[in-house]
Amino acid sequence: MSSMKVMNPRLRWFVKEMQSKLRLNLYKTDARHLSRRAIKGLLNHEVDELSVALREEWFHADMIIKECADIANYAMMLADKVYYQKKKGSK
Repeated sequence: MSSMKVMNPRLRWFVKEMQSKLRLNLYKTDARHLSRRAIKGLLNHEVDELSVALREEWFHADMIIKECADIANYAMMLADKVYYQKKKGSK
């Protein structure tokens, strides 16, 4: 059975949101080539954008969802980089 089929429905939905945002940015560099600090900066930028979206009443719910997916994607990229470095035995 596919892991997506047994996954919690909320998580399955959010993973699809994340994948949608990732597909829009496929042309960008592999995050493993960025420093941890650079990825953290991108993550912080997305958190700032979410803060604006939550503060401004005119932001549509879809924009808030997209910002949350962006944040999750950058957090995943940072975790992936750290995991990859750990596997290689570097810091």
